[in-house]
Amino acid sequence: MVQVTNRARGARLFWVRGEAAPRRLGPGESADLDLLDRDDPLLRAWEAAGEVVIADAPAPRRRPRMREV
Repeated sequence: MVQVTNRARGARLFWVRGEAAPRRLGPGESADLDLLDRDDPLLRAWEAAGEVVIADAPAPRRRPRMREV
């Protein structure tokens, strides 16, 4: 799972594992996606051009434990 942010002027399509159709991200939109192929040459080209940012998804927040008195 990675966090993808679209910084391109137009929408971008991303193939997500387990989905029948690609996921569309509009300009400025971000989403946590389970990409089908993280090493896809097109994704790498978009990333190198600064059109998309792909980062590891943030770790889930954990609630602090209640302290016993």
